[in-house]
Amino acid sequence: MNLSIKLLRGTTAKNDLAVLPEGKISIDTERMAIRIHDGVTPGGWVVQAHRAVTANSVLLAGDTTLGWYGEVAQADFTTVDILRNSVGLINGDPINNTTPWLKLQVDGKTLYTPKLPILADVSYNDLVAADLALGDSIAFVDGRQYKLRLFKGATINIVTAQTGGVGSEWDRVFEALTDGTFATMSTADLGLGTVAWTRETDGSTNAAIRGGTDYTDFDVMDKDTDIMVVWRPVLEEL
Repeated sequence: MNLSIKLLRGTTAKNDLAVLPEGKISIDTERMAIRIHDGVTPGGWVVQAHRAVTANSVLLAGDTTLGWYGEVAQADFTTVDILRNSVGLINGDPINNTTPWLKLQVDGKTLYTPKLPILADVSYNDLVAADLALGDSIAFVDGRQYKLRLFKGATINIVTAQTGGVGSEWDRVFEALTDGTFATMSTADLGLGTVAWTRETDGSTNAAIRGGTDYTDFDVMDKDTDIMVVWRPVLEEL
């Protein structure tokens, strides 16, 4: 006996409106994404997006310690909408929906990060609650696994307002993207005029923020602050 099971399917718009019973699965035929529903959330939760991840597979500059593959279109990796909808973040305002991805090599790891931040007005505690700060969440893109985390904005885990980020992952990447080593992008090109959370804390109520004037700016801010602080995720391939 042949058994054929056809899952519910439809466009992105139809999926976004659907509130289906807990455990029900639907397919977004536009984004080729699988959604799992909980009986409450419109659109359910996107769990996988099938996108080619072979784009920009050759280093354009640098090496495996710090290297540059170039910009990758959302169509060749995954969309920022899919990412935002997949992680369970309730707070924050979506921004820069069409920004491409930057593909990098840092200390032997392939990293993707959006060229511009993709969520505004989000607190560090919001990111921690969704397991998005330290790499405790795993994203799947075309069957490959990626650790979702924040940039390392300092060279030590416990920071103070006087602790700079020179030599950190953040500084190494954005210096190379702005000083001609990889590219000559401006502060506006990279959205560095707004402050972004990085993963370090002071061991108490504050977490590190980078940006504001340019990539070199460093400070700490209360973890519950969300006004004018943005989310710039890092997807680290496993």
